Amino acid sequence: MHGNIFSYMSQIGYVGVDIFFVISGYIMWTSTQHILHGHTSSALKFIFKRFTRIYPIYWSFLLLLLLIHAFKGGFNGIDIFSSIFLTFSSSSTLLLQVAWTLQYELYFYLIFSLLLLFSKRYRIYLLTILFITIIFIQFYAIVFLDIYTVKNFNTTSTFYTFWFSPFFIEFLLGVFLAFYVEKRRIKRVFPLFLVATGLVVLALLYQHTAIHATLADGYYMPQRVLLLGTASTLLLALLVELNRREVIIFPNFSLLLGNASYSLYLSHTILLLIIYSLGIRTAIKDFGAYQGIFMSLIMLFIIIFSIFYYKWVELPLMKFFKHKI
Repeated sequence: MHGNIFSYMSQIGYVGVDIFFVISGYIMWTSTQHILHGHTSSALKFIFKRFTRIYPIYWSFLLLLLLIHAFKGGFNGIDIFSSIFLTFSSSSTLLLQVAWTLQYELYFYLIFSLLLLFSKRYRIYLLTILFITIIFIQFYAIVFLDIYTVKNFNTTSTFYTFWFSPFFIEFLLGVFLAFYVEKRRIKRVFPLFLVATGLVVLALLYQHTAIHATLADGYYMPQRVLLLGTASTLLLALLVELNRREVIIFPNFSLLLGNASYSLYLSHTILLLIIYSLGIRTAIKDFGAYQGIFMSLIMLFIIIFSIFYYKWVELPLMKFFKHKI
Protein backbone atom coordinates (compact mmCIF):
# COMPACT_ATOMS: atom_id res chain seq x y z
CA MET A 1 0.00 0.00 0.00
CA HIS A 2 2.84 2.32 0.87
CA GLY A 3 4.84 1.83 -2.32
CA ASN A 4 7.62 3.99 -3.62
CA ILE A 5 6.17 7.46 -4.25
CA PHE A 6 8.69 8.05 -7.04
CA SER A 7 7.30 5.13 -9.05
CA TYR A 8 3.77 6.50 -8.56
CA MET A 9 4.85 9.92 -9.83
CA SER A 10 6.49 8.42 -12.92
CA GLN A 11 3.23 6.76 -13.90
CA ILE A 12 1.50 10.03 -14.78
CA GLY A 13 3.84 12.97 -14.09
CA TYR A 14 4.92 13.13 -17.74
CA VAL A 15 1.42 14.31 -18.76
CA GLY A 16 2.63 17.81 -17.92
CA VAL A 17 4.43 17.77 -21.28
CA ASP A 18 1.19 17.07 -23.15
CA ILE A 19 -0.54 19.92 -21.32
CA PHE A 20 2.47 22.15 -22.10
CA PHE A 21 2.24 21.42 -25.84
CA VAL A 22 -1.52 22.04 -25.99
CA ILE A 23 -1.20 25.31 -24.05
CA SER A 24 1.63 26.40 -26.37
CA GLY A 25 -0.57 25.94 -29.42
CA TYR A 26 -3.37 27.83 -27.71
CA ILE A 27 -1.08 30.74 -26.83
CA MET A 28 0.39 30.85 -30.34
CA TRP A 29 -3.04 31.47 -31.83
CA THR A 30 -4.35 33.89 -29.20
CA SER A 31 -1.13 35.95 -29.14
CA THR A 32 -1.18 36.46 -32.92
CA GLN A 33 -4.89 36.83 -33.66
CA HIS A 34 -4.48 40.62 -33.84
CA ILE A 35 -2.15 40.16 -36.84
CA LEU A 36 -4.78 40.18 -39.58
CA HIS A 37 -2.57 40.54 -42.64
CA GLY A 38 0.52 38.55 -43.48
CA HIS A 39 3.80 40.42 -43.47
CA THR A 40 7.48 39.55 -43.20
CA SER A 41 7.99 42.00 -40.32
CA SER A 42 5.23 40.29 -38.31
CA ALA A 43 6.88 36.90 -38.79
CA LEU A 44 10.33 38.21 -37.83
CA LYS A 45 9.01 40.05 -34.79
CA PHE A 46 7.15 36.93 -33.68
CA ILE A 47 10.16 34.64 -33.99
CA PHE A 48 12.39 37.15 -32.16
CA LYS A 49 9.91 37.38 -29.29
CA ARG A 50 9.55 33.61 -28.99
CA PHE A 51 13.29 32.89 -29.26
CA THR A 52 14.14 35.51 -26.65
CA ARG A 53 11.43 33.98 -24.46
CA ILE A 54 12.96 30.51 -24.71
CA TYR A 55 16.74 30.85 -24.91
CA PRO A 56 17.89 33.37 -22.24
CA ILE A 57 16.11 31.64 -19.35
CA TYR A 58 17.07 28.23 -20.66
CA TRP A 59 20.72 29.26 -20.93
CA SER A 60 20.71 30.54 -17.36
CA PHE A 61 19.72 27.08 -16.11
CA LEU A 62 22.04 25.38 -18.58
CA LEU A 63 24.96 27.35 -17.17
CA LEU A 64 24.19 25.96 -13.73
CA LEU A 65 24.12 22.43 -15.13
CA LEU A 66 27.40 22.99 -16.96
CA LEU A 67 29.00 23.96 -13.66
CA ILE A 68 27.51 20.92 -11.91
CA HIS A 69 28.75 18.52 -14.59
CA ALA A 70 32.17 20.17 -14.72
CA PHE A 71 32.43 19.74 -10.94
CA LYS A 72 31.27 16.10 -11.15
CA GLY A 73 33.90 15.35 -13.75
CA GLY A 74 32.83 15.45 -17.37
CA PHE A 75 30.36 15.48 -20.21
CA ASN A 76 30.53 11.91 -21.49
CA GLY A 77 27.71 11.20 -23.93
CA ILE A 78 26.50 14.80 -23.88
CA ASP A 79 25.87 16.69 -27.12
CA ILE A 80 27.05 20.14 -26.04
CA PHE A 81 26.08 21.91 -29.29
CA SER A 82 22.52 20.57 -29.23
CA SER A 83 22.29 21.25 -25.52
CA ILE A 84 23.15 24.91 -26.07
CA PHE A 85 21.22 25.67 -29.26
CA LEU A 86 18.45 23.04 -28.97
CA THR A 87 19.08 21.59 -32.40
CA PHE A 88 17.55 18.16 -32.88
CA SER A 89 19.18 15.49 -30.73
CA SER A 90 18.16 12.54 -28.60
CA SER A 91 16.94 13.61 -25.17
CA SER A 92 19.48 11.27 -23.57
CA THR A 93 22.33 13.36 -25.04
CA LEU A 94 21.00 16.71 -23.80
CA LEU A 95 22.50 18.22 -20.69
CA LEU A 96 19.05 19.27 -19.48
CA GLN A 97 16.97 16.33 -20.65
CA VAL A 98 13.57 18.02 -20.35
CA ALA A 99 14.82 20.40 -23.05
CA TRP A 100 13.73 17.87 -25.71
CA THR A 101 10.30 19.50 -25.45
CA LEU A 102 11.83 22.87 -26.31
CA GLN A 103 13.18 21.38 -29.54
CA TYR A 104 9.58 20.66 -30.58
CA GLU A 105 8.51 24.05 -29.28
CA LEU A 106 11.07 25.92 -31.37
CA TYR A 107 10.18 23.93 -34.47
CA PHE A 108 6.53 24.82 -33.99
CA TYR A 109 7.49 28.48 -33.57
CA LEU A 110 9.27 28.36 -36.92
CA ILE A 111 6.23 26.82 -38.60
CA PHE A 112 3.94 29.38 -37.01
CA SER A 113 6.19 32.27 -38.02
CA LEU A 114 5.84 31.14 -41.64
CA LEU A 115 2.07 31.17 -41.25
CA LEU A 116 2.26 34.84 -40.31
CA LEU A 117 3.29 35.53 -43.89
CA PHE A 118 -0.35 34.79 -44.75
CA SER A 119 -3.48 36.64 -43.73
CA LYS A 120 -5.34 35.35 -40.69
CA ARG A 121 -8.22 33.78 -42.60
CA TYR A 122 -5.83 31.45 -44.46
CA ARG A 123 -3.83 30.35 -41.40
CA ILE A 124 -6.47 28.06 -39.94
CA TYR A 125 -6.88 26.33 -43.31
CA LEU A 126 -3.13 25.80 -43.61
CA LEU A 127 -2.98 24.42 -40.08
CA THR A 128 -5.88 22.09 -40.83
CA ILE A 129 -4.03 20.82 -43.90
CA LEU A 130 -0.95 20.26 -41.72
CA PHE A 131 -3.08 18.39 -39.16
CA ILE A 132 -4.55 16.08 -41.83
CA THR A 133 -1.10 15.55 -43.36
CA ILE A 134 0.36 14.45 -40.01
CA ILE A 135 -2.58 12.06 -39.48
CA PHE A 136 -2.00 10.42 -42.89
CA ILE A 137 1.78 10.23 -42.42
CA GLN A 138 1.41 8.66 -38.98
CA PHE A 139 -1.23 6.23 -40.26
CA TYR A 140 1.20 5.10 -42.96
CA ALA A 141 4.08 4.85 -40.45
CA ILE A 142 2.01 2.76 -38.03
CA VAL A 143 0.24 0.46 -40.47
CA PHE A 144 2.88 -0.07 -43.15
CA LEU A 145 6.20 0.62 -41.43
CA ASP A 146 5.37 -0.49 -37.88
CA ILE A 147 7.76 2.13 -36.50
CA TYR A 148 6.47 2.19 -32.92
CA THR A 149 8.11 -1.03 -31.81
CA VAL A 150 11.23 -1.75 -29.79
CA LYS A 151 12.78 -3.26 -32.89
CA ASN A 152 12.13 -0.36 -35.27
CA PHE A 153 11.68 2.83 -33.24
CA ASN A 154 15.30 3.74 -32.56
CA THR A 155 16.27 3.32 -36.22
CA THR A 156 13.23 5.12 -37.63
CA SER A 157 13.72 8.31 -39.62
CA THR A 158 13.14 11.56 -37.73
CA PHE A 159 10.74 12.41 -40.56
CA TYR A 160 8.16 10.38 -38.64
CA THR A 161 9.28 10.87 -35.04
CA PHE A 162 10.15 14.58 -35.12
CA TRP A 163 9.34 16.54 -38.27
CA PHE A 164 5.83 15.05 -38.50
CA SER A 165 5.64 13.75 -34.95
CA PRO A 166 2.30 12.97 -33.25
CA PHE A 167 3.29 15.58 -30.67
CA PHE A 168 2.50 18.30 -33.23
CA ILE A 169 -1.08 17.16 -33.12
CA GLU A 170 -1.14 18.41 -29.51
CA PHE A 171 0.11 21.84 -30.58
CA LEU A 172 -2.54 21.94 -33.29
CA LEU A 173 -5.28 20.85 -30.88
CA GLY A 174 -4.37 23.89 -28.78
CA VAL A 175 -4.60 26.10 -31.87
CA PHE A 176 -7.98 24.67 -32.87
CA LEU A 177 -9.28 25.18 -29.33
CA ALA A 178 -8.16 28.83 -29.38
CA PHE A 179 -9.82 29.31 -32.77
CA TYR A 180 -13.04 27.70 -31.51
CA VAL A 181 -13.38 29.79 -28.34
CA GLU A 182 -12.63 33.08 -30.13
CA LYS A 183 -16.33 33.59 -30.84
CA ARG A 184 -17.93 30.72 -28.96
CA ARG A 185 -18.60 29.70 -25.39
CA ILE A 186 -18.59 26.23 -23.86
CA LYS A 187 -22.01 25.75 -22.32
CA ARG A 188 -21.39 22.57 -20.34
CA VAL A 189 -18.09 22.16 -18.52
CA PHE A 190 -18.84 19.13 -16.34
CA PRO A 191 -18.96 16.70 -19.28
CA LEU A 192 -15.52 17.99 -20.32
CA PHE A 193 -14.21 17.18 -16.87
CA LEU A 194 -15.75 13.69 -16.95
CA VAL A 195 -14.34 12.84 -20.38
CA ALA A 196 -10.88 14.27 -19.56
CA THR A 197 -10.79 12.30 -16.29
CA GLY A 198 -12.00 9.18 -18.08
CA LEU A 199 -9.22 9.46 -20.67
CA VAL A 200 -6.56 9.83 -17.96
CA VAL A 201 -7.95 6.79 -16.10
CA LEU A 202 -8.02 4.87 -19.39
CA ALA A 203 -4.38 5.82 -20.00
CA LEU A 204 -3.41 4.52 -16.55
CA LEU A 205 -5.33 1.28 -17.09
CA TYR A 206 -3.71 0.87 -20.49
CA GLN A 207 -0.27 1.28 -18.89
CA HIS A 208 -0.93 -1.30 -16.17
CA THR A 209 -2.90 -3.92 -18.10
CA ALA A 210 -1.85 -3.72 -21.75
CA ILE A 211 1.74 -2.51 -22.07
CA HIS A 212 3.12 -2.77 -18.50
CA ALA A 213 5.10 0.41 -19.12
CA THR A 214 4.37 4.13 -19.26
CA LEU A 215 3.11 6.07 -22.25
CA ALA A 216 6.18 8.26 -21.81
CA ASP A 217 8.13 5.64 -23.77
CA GLY A 218 8.47 6.71 -27.40
CA TYR A 219 6.97 3.44 -28.64
CA TYR A 220 3.57 4.58 -27.37
CA MET A 221 3.60 8.12 -28.76
CA PRO A 222 0.37 7.73 -30.83
CA GLN A 223 -1.57 6.26 -27.88
CA ARG A 224 -0.22 8.98 -25.62
CA VAL A 225 -1.34 11.76 -27.94
CA LEU A 226 -4.73 10.14 -28.52
CA LEU A 227 -5.48 9.71 -24.82
CA LEU A 228 -3.53 12.38 -22.97
CA GLY A 229 -3.35 14.96 -25.77
CA THR A 230 -7.14 14.85 -26.02
CA ALA A 231 -7.51 14.94 -22.23
CA SER A 232 -5.17 17.95 -22.03
CA THR A 233 -7.19 19.79 -24.67
CA LEU A 234 -10.45 19.15 -22.84
CA LEU A 235 -8.87 20.22 -19.54
CA LEU A 236 -7.63 23.47 -21.11
CA ALA A 237 -11.07 24.09 -22.62
CA LEU A 238 -12.55 23.62 -19.16
CA LEU A 239 -10.11 26.08 -17.59
CA VAL A 240 -10.66 28.67 -20.35
CA GLU A 241 -14.42 28.57 -19.83
CA LEU A 242 -14.12 28.70 -16.03
CA ASN A 243 -11.84 31.72 -16.41
CA ARG A 244 -14.47 33.45 -18.56
CA ARG A 245 -17.02 32.72 -15.86
CA GLU A 246 -14.58 34.19 -13.33
CA VAL A 247 -14.45 30.89 -11.48
CA ILE A 248 -10.79 30.89 -10.48
CA ILE A 249 -9.30 29.25 -7.41
CA PHE A 250 -6.73 31.53 -5.72
CA PRO A 251 -6.62 33.91 -8.74
CA ASN A 252 -3.52 35.87 -7.70
CA PHE A 253 -1.51 32.77 -6.86
CA SER A 254 -2.73 30.98 -10.00
CA LEU A 255 -1.57 33.90 -12.13
CA LEU A 256 1.81 34.05 -10.40
CA LEU A 257 2.32 30.29 -10.73
CA GLY A 258 1.30 30.43 -14.39
CA ASN A 259 3.84 33.19 -15.04
CA ALA A 260 6.55 31.21 -13.27
CA SER A 261 5.67 27.93 -15.02
CA TYR A 262 8.61 28.11 -17.46
CA SER A 263 11.11 28.61 -14.63
CA LEU A 264 9.36 25.82 -12.75
CA TYR A 265 9.59 23.48 -15.72
CA LEU A 266 13.30 24.10 -16.30
CA SER A 267 14.35 24.19 -12.66
CA HIS A 268 12.56 21.20 -11.20
CA THR A 269 14.86 18.51 -12.63
CA ILE A 270 17.99 20.46 -11.66
CA LEU A 271 16.77 21.05 -8.13
CA LEU A 272 15.72 17.41 -7.78
CA LEU A 273 19.16 16.37 -9.05
CA ILE A 274 20.82 18.49 -6.36
CA ILE A 275 18.41 17.30 -3.66
CA TYR A 276 18.80 13.64 -4.60
CA SER A 277 22.59 13.95 -4.71
CA LEU A 278 22.39 14.79 -1.02
CA GLY A 279 20.83 11.39 -0.35
CA ILE A 280 17.35 12.74 0.34
CA ARG A 281 15.67 10.45 -2.19
CA THR A 282 16.93 7.35 -0.41
CA ALA A 283 15.88 8.78 2.94
CA ILE A 284 12.36 9.55 1.71
CA LYS A 285 11.84 5.93 0.62
CA ASP A 286 12.29 4.86 4.25
CA PHE A 287 9.39 7.00 5.47
CA GLY A 288 6.67 4.65 4.25
CA ALA A 289 3.24 6.28 4.50
CA TYR A 290 4.84 9.69 5.08
CA GLN A 291 6.68 9.77 1.76
CA GLY A 292 3.96 11.98 0.28
CA ILE A 293 4.39 14.60 3.00
CA PHE A 294 8.14 14.93 2.46
CA MET A 295 7.76 14.93 -1.32
CA SER A 296 5.13 17.67 -1.02
CA LEU A 297 7.59 19.77 0.98
CA ILE A 298 10.18 19.31 -1.77
CA MET A 299 7.63 20.33 -4.41
CA LEU A 300 6.73 23.38 -2.35
CA PHE A 301 10.40 24.37 -2.16
CA ILE A 302 10.73 24.01 -5.95
CA ILE A 303 7.63 26.15 -6.53
CA ILE A 304 8.88 28.88 -4.19
CA PHE A 305 12.30 28.82 -5.85
CA SER A 306 10.67 29.09 -9.30
CA ILE A 307 8.54 32.06 -8.28
CA PHE A 308 11.56 33.95 -6.96
CA TYR A 309 13.57 32.99 -10.04
CA TYR A 310 10.77 34.30 -12.24
CA LYS A 311 10.66 37.63 -10.39
CA TRP A 312 14.41 38.17 -10.11
CA VAL A 313 15.74 36.64 -13.34
CA GLU A 314 13.10 35.70 -15.89
CA LEU A 315 10.95 38.84 -15.66
CA PRO A 316 13.89 41.29 -15.92
CA LEU A 317 15.20 39.37 -18.95
CA MET A 318 11.77 39.48 -20.57
CA LYS A 319 11.55 43.24 -20.04
CA PHE A 320 15.06 43.73 -21.43
CA PHE A 321 14.31 41.92 -24.69
CA LYS A 322 10.88 43.50 -24.97
CA HIS A 323 12.57 46.91 -25.35
CA LYS A 324 14.73 45.47 -28.14
CA ILE A 325 11.75 44.82 -30.40
